[in-house]
Order: sequence, then structure tokens, then C-alpha cells
Amino acid sequence: MSLLPLLLVCSFAPAPFPRPGTGAYLGAEFGPGRDDLQISSVYISSPAVAAGLGNGDVIVAIDGTRLRTQKELGALLERKKPGAVVTVLARRGPQERTVKVKLGKPIHAHLGAAFSSTLRVSTMVADSPARRGGLQLGDLIVAVDGKKVATPAELVVYLKEKKPGDLVILTAQRSKEEVKIKVTLGKRPGY
Repeated sequence: MSLLPLLLVCSFAPAPFPRPGTGAYLGAEFGPGRDDLQISSVYISSPAVAAGLGNGDVIVAIDGTRLRTQKELGALLERKKPGAVVTVLARRGPQERTVKVKLGKPIHAHLGAAFSSTLRVSTMVADSPARRGGLQLGDLIVAVDGKKVATPAELVVYLKEKKPGDLVILTAQRSKEEVKIKVTLGKRPGY
């Protein structure tokens, strides 16, 4: 389920632990049951993507603080402010590299669907807001609340202004017909 989990994510699933609080936001999810912070998905238009972090990268440290668990990462991000620039030490394969990341404001609205490069639904989590609203695999979203959208990034920009609990009306092409789908946005998972 991938940008703007809201939002949708670049073809990935939601993190198992919702990120609490209101600190800064990185825009990544991490796989469960690991003893490191290997990124399982990144959100479109997120600080992680802007810094060049991607699936499979392992976050080793932020601002010199070594991190091994999602709990440690969450606590560190809670102490940071949106807009802060942090130094992230990340491992990609056998090589470590340092990147600067400008942390964002937490985005909480969550649609719970992943899309192809167009807005065709490619995956959805079983209990996502999108699925509960009636969106189906293969649907092609063409508008949200009457505003035409053509890419996941355009949908994300629109949904960034929304909050959990907000109702949006998606217009989608399903087979040869146009359908309207009411979705109540959920709270976005991830860090």
C-alpha cells in the first residue's frame, strides 16, 4: 500500500506501529521483526525521498545517535521540530553514506492504497480506509472531491490538506464506468 499512505506510498504497506505524537516526520516505514531500521517503504513527496533514501536502506544513526529500533527512532523524531535538518547515516548494501534530511511536519491523513505511476490502484491493505470506502484493485482514480488528478503526487498534494476523519469523494474509472467512492480518511502510519 504505498503516497500518500494518507496517503499513498510508493508501492508499500503500512508500518505495524503508528507513530505517536507531533514531532518531526521522516516519511518512511520499517519492517517488523528486524533488529535494525531497514526501510520497507517511503512515502511519495516525503523528506526521506527528497534526501535519496529508499526501500532497503538501513538507518544507522541520526545526528550521531545510533538507532536500532523503531521505538528509538520515534523518540528521537519526537524531540525534533519540522524543518530541522538532520544528518542521517544510512547503509545501502555494504556501503554507508551520510545524507542531510530536512524533516517535515507529520502528515496524518491516510488513504491506504498504493498506485501505479498513474492513479490505478495496485494494492490496498485489508482494512484500509480506501478499501472500507469501496475502492477496488484496478480502479483508476481521475478526481478527488471533483478536482481532476492524474498522478499519485497530485493526489498527495491534495490530501496533505486533509485530516483523519475527513471525508473525500474519489471519482474512479472501473471497467468502462465512472464510480464515486466516499472515503473517510484514517490516521497515517509510519515515521
